[in-house]
Amino acid sequence: MTKGCLRWRKRTVRSRCGIPTSWSRENLARTIDTLTERVSPANVAKRAMSRVLDQASRPEVQIGAAVVTAVTVGLVVWWRRRG
Repeated sequence: MTKGCLRWRKRTVRSRCGIPTSWSRENLARTIDTLTERVSPANVAKRAMSRVLDQASRPEVQIGAAVVTAVTVGLVVWWRRRG
């Protein structure tokens, strides 16, 4: 073995920035857990539903929904009486 190989083996104990590899592995594990949580279909559905409920609680959205509903009901009644 050459001297360069020995130096390389010593470096495998620590990452390039001097942090022990066990810390890097823990950090990688946390990152993977976070990504897994973000892309989980159940969590994506929960976040989407939460956003919809937050939007639905706004007065502007409620007024808009009421107007659309009233127009739709009016058109259906008009169409049935006409035909």
